[in-house]
Amino acid sequence: MSRPRVLLVTKLYHPWIGGVERHVQDLAENLKEKGYDVKVLCCEEPRQKGSEVRGQGSENKEKNSFTHPSPLTPHPLIISNIPVYKAPSLGICWSMPVSLTFPFWLSKLAREADIIHFHLPFPLAVLSYWPTYYLLPTTYHPRLILTWHSDVVRQKIADALLRPWTRWFLKKAGTILVSSKNLLESSRALKSWKSKCRVIPMGIRVENFILTPPVKRASERILEENEYKFLLLFVGRLIPYKGLEHLIKAITLLPAQIKLIVIGDGAMQESLKGQAAGLGLTKRVLFLNGLSGADLVAYYHACDLFVLSSVTNNEAFGLVQIEAMASGKPVINTWLATGVPEVSLDGETGLTVRPADPSALAQAVEKLFKNEELRKRLGQNALKRAHRYFSLKETVSQIEAAYNRLAQ
Repeated sequence: MSRPRVLLVTKLYHPWIGGVERHVQDLAENLKEKGYDVKVLCCEEPRQKGSEVRGQGSENKEKNSFTHPSPLTPHPLIISNIPVYKAPSLGICWSMPVSLTFPFWLSKLAREADIIHFHLPFPLAVLSYWPTYYLLPTTYHPRLILTWHSDVVRQKIADALLRPWTRWFLKKAGTILVSSKNLLESSRALKSWKSKCRVIPMGIRVENFILTPPVKRASERILEENEYKFLLLFVGRLIPYKGLEHLIKAITLLPAQIKLIVIGDGAMQESLKGQAAGLGLTKRVLFLNGLSGADLVAYYHACDLFVLSSVTNNEAFGLVQIEAMASGKPVINTWLATGVPEVSLDGETGLTVRPADPSALAQAVEKLFKNEELRKRLGQNALKRAHRYFSLKETVSQIEAAYNRLAQ
């Protein structure tokens, strides 16, 4: 049976790396390795800080980066041998890219696909596909599969205005994928469409987080540079829903031997640095950015435990938890109505606490700080769970099966 031609549609792509973008890039590259004809349609990334660091993976090489001769004619960049179509963008509005050419590009690329896999929420894609659907001859209608990454949390007015189009879009989808049972049960948008939903967790290349000799040497240097203190690690964008201000405040409640390393950048970087300085934590909270690959993996192995302090349901899954777990580290996360507490399980692979509660964070950290045996047991369980449930190979196999069912 020939493989279906797949078009992946997402907001942004490499080099803009957040959780969804990382997932789509890994999916595209893995499908390509399996012999699929796969293309990606997205918008140009905004020219600002905010990309999230990522773990070790395949090399990302861009070719053919040029100004498009015609804005209505799709022209790809080649990234890791995958054609990536980046529609020119006017900027960001309501956390979403705005592009006048995106609808035209989608209409043309849809004719060349057997399956279009949309990653939502992405209002521009929803609005763009509506005219595409009605203007295309029925013989050109590809099958639709959606990954619903999260409900809209902050942009309530925009969500309400777009709701009729979103409902139409969900109705047209053949299959809807969600990353967790929590998200499926808590999502207002999916309430009427549960019969066509399937839970498939996101995954990573767990083999990239093995403690190799070079990584071990690098992690030992990190420990030496940090005076062999007890290291907490946070990896991610420095934006409001990550709850970093609560984690920094928690450090004031902990013994001086405990140090926090924050890896990432974003809009809140300067304010968080100012908070740490104002609390007298300059030597106990270290900010780093620009780390990826083996350099980042070394920090995962150097830390004693990983903390994901997110405070709202914008944090739909938390791939960085899996990276820490694949490095054999326990995770402290928060009780959110999303996949976050389903990735690392309370009492099994880490500890889960109330969101936006510095005291609860501090108590969880101190519990693991004082109990090395518990820390090791949780870390060992985390490693096993990462390999068993969250490997990219297993995740893509499940998505591939969904494609095949849809194509029949």
